[in-house]
Amino acid sequence: MSTDPSSPPPSASRRLARTAPGSAVYAALAFVGAGRLDWGRGWLYAAVFVVVSVAGTALSTATLLVNTHAESTVRIQSDRDHAVVRSGPYRVVRHPMYLGTLIGMSGAALMLGSGWALLPALLIAALFVWRTAREDEALHRELPGYADYASTTRFRLLPGVW
Repeated sequence: MSTDPSSPPPSASRRLARTAPGSAVYAALAFVGAGRLDWGRGWLYAAVFVVVSVAGTALSTATLLVNTHAESTVRIQSDRDHAVVRSGPYRVVRHPMYLGTLIGMSGAALMLGSGWALLPALLIAALFVWRTAREDEALHRELPGYADYASTTRFRLLPGVW
């Protein structure tokens, strides 16, 4: 992979090839690990929360596939023709990768069968709400077309709520 910021982004298939193996291993380990816990609720309980956790990971992966400008910082990549993404999960919420992460973390915490494991997920949810608000401000200010997109995709993080 080139470190040149003006180089074209990797194709969707290359991005999937990078994320799919980790997601598959995570799902397999989660399911095996969940079966070793003794909740007295059985495999169905474990399987439900493994599916929730994997669904969150799948949403985050889908986000990476449709948004070639996704990264860990808020930076308008004008050198790579940064544009608003309106397809895939971006049709439903403006920050689908954060939503996928929250779903996955919550599923993993519930899979562990511990309410205490939800506390970090709640803390991270609060941080994502804060970050999403700041990121939205920056995107409205700096990314052409974002204000129009935000007017049609009303929800930032949680469909029907915010």
